[in-house]
Amino acid sequence: MPTRTPALARAARRTLRALPAVAWAAGIWALSATPAPPGAQWATWPGADKVAHALLFAGQAATLRFAGLPPRAAFLAAVVWGATDELHQRTVPGRTADPLDLLADAVGAAVGAAVRRRPAGGRPAR
Repeated sequence: MPTRTPALARAARRTLRALPAVAWAAGIWALSATPAPPGAQWATWPGADKVAHALLFAGQAATLRFAGLPPRAAFLAAVVWGATDELHQRTVPGRTADPLDLLADAVGAAVGAAVRRRPAGGRPAR
């Protein structure tokens, strides 16, 4: 019976580590694809939507770090996803593209990209 090669096992681990980032991105896409009813607000205090954007994209960048991306790549990937998401929202009824939302996405992505992933040995990766 053939055994798995080390390269195949590494590829499988890499794929499994990437699944949370893909699921997180899909969740963001699904949220932004939901039409907003006219006049509906999900939070009553000013800036709540910017905080939500920052938190969502901090999570996106953190899951990308967990997947093994270096901080700069995780930040850039999350910001590009944020820009894509803002463009996507232009096509959804009741939604608009807002440059300030993208700025909030970038701030959150910077925080999430700063997360340090711990390898199996227990010491933080650099």
